[in-house]
Amino acid sequence: MFTTSLGYDHRYRLIDWDTGKSLWDIPCPGDHGHALAIGLTPRLVIFAVGELYKPGPWRGTQLVVREGEKEWIRAFYAISVKDGSLVARWQAPYPRRLSTDDRDSFLRLGDRLLFIISDEVVEFSEEEIISKKNGWQ
Repeated sequence: MFTTSLGYDHRYRLIDWDTGKSLWDIPCPGDHGHALAIGLTPRLVIFAVGELYKPGPWRGTQLVVREGEKEWIRAFYAISVKDGSLVARWQAPYPRRLSTDDRDSFLRLGDRLLFIISDEVVEFSEEEIISKKNGWQ
């Protein structure tokens, strides 16, 4: 897995190490988001993406955003290792301000894939993602 960028255009390319051929080349998943971390399983590439939160009319734009701060939604995109297509997406139920204290990362322990931030650890299940359970769409 390689990443390239030209300005704010980030792309991700999966290379077959045995043949040296590019299997796929995709832009960062999501709506102009920024990849915070990338995790790998045998069948999936999972992107943790920070996307700018767009409040609905019921919240108003100034109620939660102050002094130029922006709120972000963390979303996860599961991409097929085979062809780079979107398998499933999951989005946090509420926005938050991302700070430098958040160091999003994935950790692989044996066959377990963990997503870690400063105050939480979540385990990902390939089967749950592929079958679109627990909020995966």
